Amino acid sequence: YCHYLKCSKVIRSFFFFFFLSQILKLSYGVTVPNILSLKTISSGVTPYPDFKSDVIVPGFTNTQWLENFRMSKETFVHLCNKLCPAMERRDTNFRVCVPLNKRVAIALWKLATGTEYRSVGHLFGVSITTVCRCVQEFCAASEVLLVPEQIHYPDQVKFKEMAAYIENRWGLPHCIGAIDGSHIPIIAPEEYHCDYFNHKCWHSIILQGVVDAKGLFWNVFTGLPGSLHDARVLRLSTLWELASRGNHIPANTRNIGGVTPVQNWLLKPFIDTGHLTAEQQVYNMKICRARVVVENAFGRLKGRWRCLMKKNDCAVNLVKSMVLYTTFVRVMENPMRMLGIYPQQQKAWWQCHRL
Repeated sequence: YCHYLKCSKVIRSFFFFFFLSQILKLSYGVTVPNILSLKTISSGVTPYPDFKSDVIVPGFTNTQWLENFRMSKETFVHLCNKLCPAMERRDTNFRVCVPLNKRVAIALWKLATGTEYRSVGHLFGVSITTVCRCVQEFCAASEVLLVPEQIHYPDQVKFKEMAAYIENRWGLPHCIGAIDGSHIPIIAPEEYHCDYFNHKCWHSIILQGVVDAKGLFWNVFTGLPGSLHDARVLRLSTLWELASRGNHIPANTRNIGGVTPVQNWLLKPFIDTGHLTAEQQVYNMKICRARVVVENAFGRLKGRWRCLMKKNDCAVNLVKSMVLYTTFVRVMENPMRMLGIYPQQQKAWWQCHRL
């Protein structure tokens, strides 16, 4: 009986390879012995279209680049060059890899529009898995390679410039920035989902940002559950630790806060009980006017990157990386404009379309 089973297996294997060889020969003109000698296996794997021939060569206008990728073509090329060491892949004998510029374009499209992975995959001719992998690798590479380079504590000279700008514009001396928080919607995680349920009755993580007078982020802290109070988030952030030590924020300078606690480096408005003096009312008015810059910064951020306004169907850690990427892009583009890397006459999409 055992001998019979072995013979039947041999016979079935023989017929399988026989029919396989016939199918390959009729369909592709390939025989079984020389399959492995081919550069790529003819098994229906279609090479990915070249992104240059799909988008760049036909020619997007400057407006189309800003509307679809939220950046100019020159900024896109600069971004690809920065991320090349971490994201570039090589072709193998089994399949053709997705080009680097197309991988970056897939991630940018997803972050800019917040579209489903399936829709992005149909648009670029790739699978849902490829879209997920491109977004994950792009955000991870940006968090490691670009965020520390672009978002960091200013030096003493920069602090003095920021303080002078705020004093001239809003009449608040010795202020170097405005701080506020914003909720980023997420899908409730499987573990500790109650911790992420905020006071607005939906699940989120908190983004705390500090901006200068021009609305550029110079400190970002994100990832904590949405149920935490803004004051608690501030106490858990790196900004609180460094500012409390007094090593990074110069003496006689302040940040502007709202519901955060008063510190020797942090200002907040007086609580209006109906008995404020004229000086206190003027002080509150100037504080509120100056804090508008950080509120506008969050508005531009969410208007430019729609993934921050929708529930992202991904893990919380990936949402955190998405948030960190979106905050540094404008910081990166500001010195590029000053150096003339791309035309000055281009009006940024996110400056024209506000919430």
